[in-house]
Amino acid sequence: MLVLSRKVNETIELPELGITIEVAKIKGGCVRIGIKAPESFRILRGELVETVTDFEDMAPAKVSPERRECVSI
Repeated sequence: MLVLSRKVNETIELPELGITIEVAKIKGGCVRIGIKAPESFRILRGELVETVTDFEDMAPAKVSPERRECVSI
């Protein structure tokens, strides 16, 4: 595992995959991150991976422009 330190608005780039991870906010013990990736990539929170058995049947995620966070449809 690679461990990096980042400040708000700093990014981590995975250029070969077209993925950018950005630290959006840090408050208390919680870090809010944004992930930009091609639509063909599924992005799940770790605790949801074991509960999802068929990724192909999942509805794609949609970004809410008002709140700038990912919401399921």
